[in-house]
Amino acid sequence: MPNPKSFETGYIDILKKDIQTEAKILVGENLEMTADQAEVFWPLYDEYAAELLELSNERLNIISSYMLDYYDLSNEKAETLVNQAMDIDQKRLDLKRKHIAKDE
Repeated sequence: MPNPKSFETGYIDILKKDIQTEAKILVGENLEMTADQAEVFWPLYDEYAAELLELSNERLNIISSYMLDYYDLSNEKAETLVNQAMDIDQKRLDLKRKHIAKDE
């Protein structure tokens, strides 16, 4: 019998991949670039998207933890989850700064 947890995880992974592909297509269709510009841009875009995906996965783990512990959530656990979420927000901001600096 299939494991429902692995099915959900697999389904979420497929959805994330579809969204990433659609986002890349959307960006490509709306940016006018020369071949030389595209050669520089797309590796940077792919690197940023991969790092952003890692942060999104961390956020999903926090949300999952919250959902699993919802009815028995202690103040300490809630504070830990809030701090983890804020850490991810900071990491996202740092990631944006890092990639903006690469463009300069």
